[in-house]
Amino acid sequence: AGVRELGPGDTAAAALALRELRTHFPDAGALVAAADAQRAEGYRLVASFEDGEQDAAAVGGFRVQTMLAHGRFLYVDDFVCRASHRRRGHGRAVMD
Repeated sequence: AGVRELGPGDTAAAALALRELRTHFPDAGALVAAADAQRAEGYRLVASFEDGEQDAAAVGGFRVQTMLAHGRFLYVDDFVCRASHRRRGHGRAVMD
């Protein structure tokens, strides 16, 4: 298993996991397009993978922001582990 940040060209690897959380998107393509559009606002994705799999087992979507009231902080937009891959340490790996 491995964890890595997904760049704009890799967002599709997160789609299967994200669709378990964001069910209102009609298909993976629409979800990938929306996630990539948010990158202009600082949105980033980190994913954990099972060995030999191209689709992420778990995904964290986040942004680092700074506010006068709070200073610098991490905002987590999305955090999900595919149901079929739970209890294998992927969520913890993404958070780490």
